[in-house]
Parts: sequence; C-alpha cells; structure tokens
Amino acid sequence: MSFLGDRPKRPLSSWMLWMKESGREQIKSENPGLKVTQVAAMGGELWRGMGESEKSPWKKSASEAMEIYKEEVVLWKSHAEMDPKNQMLVKKHLKKRGLPKVSQFADTSAKPTLFVYDSSDQSFSPICMDCFLKCLLSHWTSL
Repeated sequence: MSFLGDRPKRPLSSWMLWMKESGREQIKSENPGLKVTQVAAMGGELWRGMGESEKSPWKKSASEAMEIYKEEVVLWKSHAEMDPKNQMLVKKHLKKRGLPKVSQFADTSAKPTLFVYDSSDQSFSPICMDCFLKCLLSHWTSL
C-alpha cells in the first residue's frame, strides 16, 4: 500500500452507470415490487436490447473514467515504489502542513487541480499532485 492511501477504486462500467442514472429508476417505476436481483436481471435484458447509439454516451463516460483511473493508478504505484526514506520525509511534511487545497471551482469531470501560493507575486498557480510531490521531495532532500 502507498503511504498516500489505498489503491484508487475502479470506475463503474457503462452498464452500471446506466443502471445508476436511469435504468434502475425506469425498471422500478414500471415494476415496483421487484427484488434487487430481479431489477439487475431485467436491467441486463434492457441493456442487451439497446442499440449502440443509446449505449454510446454511457460507454464514453465509462471509458473517460477508466482513463482517469489508469492515470491515478500509475501515480499511486509510483508513490508506492518510492524509497522508504523519501516516503517518510514526504509523509512527515504532509502530516505537518497538509496538501494544497483542491480548487473549489474545478470542473468535476476533470481531475482535481491543486493550487500553490507564490509569495513573490501573491498569486496561486495550478500544479498536479505528481509535480507537487516531486518538488516537495527535492526540497526535503536538499536540506
């Protein structure tokens, strides 16, 4: 396990996204007395009967989520394989100061953006988590 936490969770499949957003509600409104297993089975039948044009928005959302997941796993693995001494330095710093704040106004479909305060011109600059940890690590190893 990485010192940054557990491995990122796998995203939902296109079928699961469809069931979560509209499929389950549609099935339950037409058949209110069905059990969870029956709803899932009926959802599978409806999904298999749908055309590709109906499935495409769900498949697109699922593939975008999978791409983000794959990037997060690569980042997670890189931190999991980090030298234990460096892990300890970064973990100590994060515990002491915390991570930069995630933008409150970030697009929720995109990856969260971290902002770092630049005291020379009193501005905030965006930075990715990987770059932030590399900078932090280089700073601590230079001390």
